[in-house]
Amino acid sequence: MTNRTKGTPIPVCEPDPHAQVALLLQGAVHRGHIAGRALQSKDAKGCARAVMSALRIIDTLHAALDPRAGEIANRLQYLYSYVALRMLEGHGSSDPVPIAEATQLLAEIASGWAAIPLEQRAGPAIAA
Repeated sequence: MTNRTKGTPIPVCEPDPHAQVALLLQGAVHRGHIAGRALQSKDAKGCARAVMSALRIIDTLHAALDPRAGEIANRLQYLYSYVALRMLEGHGSSDPVPIAEATQLLAEIASGWAAIPLEQRAGPAIAA
């Protein structure tokens, strides 16, 4: 019998905002890789699912940007828009190159996000 069937609450760890953004970025990168592989194997439906999933994640990241964070938020806003556009272009033209570019950019953002020093993570929201 599981805890759920016994009615015992299961503790859930809620990651901090920095960790949540990191998870979203990792998810978007993963979906980009899936979309690229689907295109290469001529799986149009698989590519569409992965691209749409990546776009939902990118939209979430875009919506989470804090305009008070200044220039970094502005740059991320444009970068997320560009990444979404490249994903759509790759899917629309069945070309894996734009999807690979978008995925690489997301991976670079994720790497930079992970490199933010711990003491800066606890401060006010930087930008998603």
